[in-house]
Amino acid sequence: MEFRRAVREDAWGLMRLYQRGCADPSDPVLLGVRCLEAILDSQEELWLVGERGSDLVFGLCLRVDPANRLAKIFRLLVEPTWEGAASGLREAIPQLERYLAGRVDVVYATTRTLSLEQHQTSLQLGFALLGIFPNARGADRSLLNGLSALYLHDALARRRPLARGLHPLVRGIFEICREQCGLPDEREARVERHWVAEQGIPGLELLEAPGFVAGRYERLASRHQIPMRFYPFLVPNALVTDAMQRIELFVRLLPGEKFAAILADRIELGVSPVELYDEVSRLLYSRGAGYVEVISDAADVEGIDAFAEAGFLPTAYFPAMRLHGSERRDYVILSRAFERPPSGKSLQQSAHPAYLRYYAEYLRACLAGY
Repeated sequence: MEFRRAVREDAWGLMRLYQRGCADPSDPVLLGVRCLEAILDSQEELWLVGERGSDLVFGLCLRVDPANRLAKIFRLLVEPTWEGAASGLREAIPQLERYLAGRVDVVYATTRTLSLEQHQTSLQLGFALLGIFPNARGADRSLLNGLSALYLHDALARRRPLARGLHPLVRGIFEICREQCGLPDEREARVERHWVAEQGIPGLELLEAPGFVAGRYERLASRHQIPMRFYPFLVPNALVTDAMQRIELFVRLLPGEKFAAILADRIELGVSPVELYDEVSRLLYSRGAGYVEVISDAADVEGIDAFAEAGFLPTAYFPAMRLHGSERRDYVILSRAFERPPSGKSLQQSAHPAYLRYYAEYLRACLAGY
């Protein structure tokens, strides 16, 4: 198979691949030729295509965060009748590294866009499994899900050690990730809870107004008026706030996928963060989000502790995720699931053992009732 960078003229071929290979096509980018042509022209996304003769049989889409030298695999399209489909990703990764040389240190993938089988193939190609997302909806119908990353150059060698150590609740998934990535050990941190509630949580409402919310988020961020939580490639489309806007939590809400992610917050009141995040996650659940996710800097021990007290459990550990000066910082993904975790013999038989190790650690934390 021959690989090359996609151009405007590939739009119809990519749309054909998408509609032939997707059981329920709903991606507006791949359903509108003008939109896709504009993206290919602007090079907003990096598209790598594979051809057999004159036939387009493979398409791989990435988005790049230049400031953090980070890239995410967003879409994978494969001709369903192609006998070599299973090896397409295997052949594409070395080509991808060539295209990203000098621009990206870390490439990651999730089963929100890859099937479990495709994601497991990434582990055979040098990707490290960093964790799972139990109950998150995506391309992985088993609801086990996974997060993997490919580290280029010296990305892991430049990760910043945790000055205060590791939150005890994160130890289990860190140890699995440590084996996957060859990380040095981290001592456990001493957790000191400083939050004192000066008042109760005011009445909160969920505002779903994508344009307004994204605009307000950008304005506050540009003025440094909001403590930014790093959440790459997601833009908020909903806002949880009180009548006086003294509390604002910016959210990405996808009720059709039963998914929500809390991206950033601005809090002027002396409320308990535990009570606040518990109430916000319940509010999102009432709007259809059976899975709510947050990302925290691994060095933010008190923040992780507050999330844990509010019912969020660590499910993935992402070393060297964010660029900070010449170093890269570790992050922890925590989630709160309101539905029963996946189970069954088919899960045990189909998943790579490393996924099951993360899942066993997740269940252990669930049962411990942190």
